Amino acid sequence: MATRVRNFLRRLSGSVLVPACLLIVFSTGWTPLTSFAQTSVDIGLERDVNRYRWTAGFDSDLDAGQWKIRVRDSFSSDAYVLFSNSYLLRDENRLGWSASRPVSDRVTLRVVGDSDWFSLSRVFIHSTLGGFSYKVNNNFAVTPLLGFALDQRPGVSEVNTAAPLRADVGPAIGLMSRYRGSADNNAYSFDVSGMGNVQRISPRRGHQYRLTGLAAREQDGANFSARFIASTVRRDTYQAVSFLNRDLDTGNSFSESIEQTASDTLGIIVDATMPIGRTYRLSASGDLTANGRTIKNTGAPDETLFFDTQYDRRSFDFQGAIVRETQASRIEIASTAGVEEESRSLTNRDELPEIQATQKSNLLRQADYDRGYFSLATSFRGQMGRRYTVTMSGTARILNHNTPETNPDDRDEVSFTSRAGLQVRVSDALRTDLTFYGTRYETVYLKSERSAENNVQRSIRFNPSIVWNPSVATTVRLSSEVRATYSVDQFTLPGRRPRDQSAREMRYELDGRRTIADQFAVLVSTSYSTLHLGRFLEDSFAEIPFDTLQIKRAWVRLQAGRTFLADVGVRTLIRSDYNQSLSVAYQPVDESGIPLVDVEGNPVKATIIRPGRNIIEQLGPTASLVWPMNNRSSLRLDGWLIFQRVYQNLYGVLPDGNASVIREAAKNGRMSTIPNLTMTIRWIL
Repeated sequence: MATRVRNFLRRLSGSVLVPACLLIVFSTGWTPLTSFAQTSVDIGLERDVNRYRWTAGFDSDLDAGQWKIRVRDSFSSDAYVLFSNSYLLRDENRLGWSASRPVSDRVTLRVVGDSDWFSLSRVFIHSTLGGFSYKVNNNFAVTPLLGFALDQRPGVSEVNTAAPLRADVGPAIGLMSRYRGSADNNAYSFDVSGMGNVQRISPRRGHQYRLTGLAAREQDGANFSARFIASTVRRDTYQAVSFLNRDLDTGNSFSESIEQTASDTLGIIVDATMPIGRTYRLSASGDLTANGRTIKNTGAPDETLFFDTQYDRRSFDFQGAIVRETQASRIEIASTAGVEEESRSLTNRDELPEIQATQKSNLLRQADYDRGYFSLATSFRGQMGRRYTVTMSGTARILNHNTPETNPDDRDEVSFTSRAGLQVRVSDALRTDLTFYGTRYETVYLKSERSAENNVQRSIRFNPSIVWNPSVATTVRLSSEVRATYSVDQFTLPGRRPRDQSAREMRYELDGRRTIADQFAVLVSTSYSTLHLGRFLEDSFAEIPFDTLQIKRAWVRLQAGRTFLADVGVRTLIRSDYNQSLSVAYQPVDESGIPLVDVEGNPVKATIIRPGRNIIEQLGPTASLVWPMNNRSSLRLDGWLIFQRVYQNLYGVLPDGNASVIREAAKNGRMSTIPNLTMTIRWIL
């Protein structure tokens, strides 16, 4: 341990002129710590089908004399149950803290730090910086910082051994600052914030700069705002492949292979709204985004091939709308247009063999594209007297997607959507809602390789619902939905079967609540749905069904309490679906009905595949508890136990002599028990 400390101090003293971290922060408004102590602790537990999860959080703002201390910590642990009944564990912890103490009216001592730990990758990252903050005036303050940074992660492993941990340490120098202002009697306001860092930890380097800004103006009901973000990030990582890092035994870490990833991002968003008279309002917004990412490999052996790449993405979106709003109605017409482009290239092509460079360049270019779209939308909502409310909306959209010659995904898309609804208030206790939906999607591929996939999809839906409140203690809601969707190819190649399909669905939902004796309530929720799938015959408007999916659900609960809530109930589900290839395992019998065994006396196992229906039945109790405690603390517990049975109904002819055995094995199916538990505790200290 002493040797490691001496090595750390030696590296620290020998690298002062090469900072490991430079932090620049421009923040909007200095946000001081609260003047009162407040601490909260969160604990969570979740048991899922194949996962256990524990979470914990700690959040504290404390005053210790003249010190103001702020600590934020979050921990999560996941245990995934694998097929071999083993567990895959993943733990993560993120800690951030800061402390400040005034030295004078203008000078404050500040210390900040953060630590991140990831168990699966065995990575630990830590940094601590401290310094004095100088308040120049009410709008500007600056804080130089000095400290150290630590990065620990696995190195290169020997054969059949775990990779040893290696730690890179270096000094840290930083600067924190902020500025905020306004003009013209606060009619104009502007806000600038940013952060950044530069790292150089044994041969890796990294930096991160982020600058954001906001300018706004409000006058006579008109609002204008412009926001921007500019960032640049570089992250260096060791190559995971061990044969690339051959000289670790020499102690020269600069001979290792490193992958450099640099990303630059620029975003600008402009919004404006302006009233016209008393009933009209205009609005417009634009969003410009540009991102570039470069991946470069350094320090690799000369005989090793690496492919350095450049990725660029640019997009621009514009939206304009006009709204007319009165006390009884609202009408809006909006239009949206945008363009987007992505491109990829190989940056070290001259250093690669011609065949490899050509193959990789073509592979990258296949993912390039540029697209443009335009849409027009309108909506209306009107109140007709006290009982009727009418809503209507519609959207038309066209998209053009262009790709390189090597990519056949060049296409045009046209879509139309519409909605019409009528809400009727029959009485104070009865309300109805009738809603119709309609959609049409058309896709046309512009290259012959995929032109056979050109298709049109049409869909209509009818969704009526009723809400009935016969008394203050009773609420009943009944809703249903009828949906029909038809997908038709524009043409079929010779020798191929048509792929036109239809989907028809009917669904009912019933929800009810009845309050009893002011402290108890009965809640009921049920649903039933049937989905029919089939081959669609457009000429005769008929179908040949090939699948039917049925789902039935029910959940009955008894709830007690007002502030302290607890409920118990029973939930059930039945799902039936057609499957063309059901597999059933069984033990065959001989002609006299005796089960067959092998030469060692073990039962003979056989498997048969037949079409049929796969049925899932679930039944189990549920319970929940909500306990609001003093000082805004709370406890919530949810649990449900599922007893599941999965079995099959086989269709078709079965082998003679074993038909009854096979059907019995399919009917018996598989039984399983699935416990589920979720617990959340929050203490406010």
